[in-house]
Amino acid sequence: MIGFELQPRVSSCDALESIVLGLSELDEAGPLSGAVFMCGVYLGEIIRTEVGGDWTYSNQTTQYCLEVAGRQYFPIEQVRDYVERPAEKGLLFYAQAAISKSNA
Repeated sequence: MIGFELQPRVSSCDALESIVLGLSELDEAGPLSGAVFMCGVYLGEIIRTEVGGDWTYSNQTTQYCLEVAGRQYFPIEQVRDYVERPAEKGLLFYAQAAISKSNA
């Protein structure tokens, strides 16, 4: 897990996946929970850097979300879902889809 260079770019999504999956293998809830939150915020910042937007708190879902052009994205939840089901669509797919929708 050591040695990742993160940049607020889509190319960092693979590193984010490696970080959270590596921590999930340790089976320690505290560090994993913190990493999920931090990687989710970083994922949101990747999207925000590309297309703008603002972080808000959604009272409906009781989660922090990124609002871009009237759409809400939940990158922290996406990272949590990815840890639980890594075989499904990854963080790169999520970032690319959010950026594509926001640019449409």
